[in-house]
Amino acid sequence: MVEFGSFRGGSAIFMASVLRDLGRRSKVYALDTYAGMPATDATRDMHAEGQFADCDYAGFRSSIAAHGLGDHLVTVRGRFEDTLPGLLAGGARFALAHVDCDIYTGVRYAVQEVKPALLPEGYIVFDDPLHASCLGAFDAVAETLIQDDELLPEQVYPHLVFRYPPL
Repeated sequence: MVEFGSFRGGSAIFMASVLRDLGRRSKVYALDTYAGMPATDATRDMHAEGQFADCDYAGFRSSIAAHGLGDHLVTVRGRFEDTLPGLLAGGARFALAHVDCDIYTGVRYAVQEVKPALLPEGYIVFDDPLHASCLGAFDAVAETLIQDDELLPEQVYPHLVFRYPPL
């Protein structure tokens, strides 16, 4: 699993806990700057650069250790375009991509780059494009999956869920 946008790690900890409790050897890769939003586009995004800087990365890392999730949860610190290529070059494949980065450029990049790395019948789940503060995220989903790939979501509430590649 890969998560684009982790903030304080709640979703990543949940997914890693499920993997651990099911006895799986799989991992969750939690990608984030862990320093707040990168530059945003004010014409599309309601979030601003630096927002969510209060992520408490040290606290997230402590929670991983305290819950015994070190074998199932890997934090990847930095901008997606700087960190994802290394994971992909190492052969990483994903059954699930959880996209929770809220802004147009992050969502667009995540979708375009993760599609070739998804396992057959993988899923892309979008956390926030239906929120009024994430209109740029919705634009990116609409452009990349609905318009370009002519896909419709399998679920629309509370999260947009797409199977990729489609059946």
